[in-house]
Amino acid sequence: MWKVIVVLPVGSDDISRITAQTRVIAVWISNTNTAGEQPWSSYRVSVDEIESKTGFDLQCSGCG
Repeated sequence: MWKVIVVLPVGSDDISRITAQTRVIAVWISNTNTAGEQPWSSYRVSVDEIESKTGFDLQCSGCG
């Protein structure tokens, strides 16, 4: 299982507020019963790693 979280303060027009300085958190967690034994932060990876593993391009071409 993987997730990419874009951290933005409360507001509107979110896409226009994403910049190179926007905080992004990416995690790749195995789908097993033992995954919860580790803190979520131990599963942090780069967005590039998720893109490589999934074949998805998660870049926001219209952002920033």
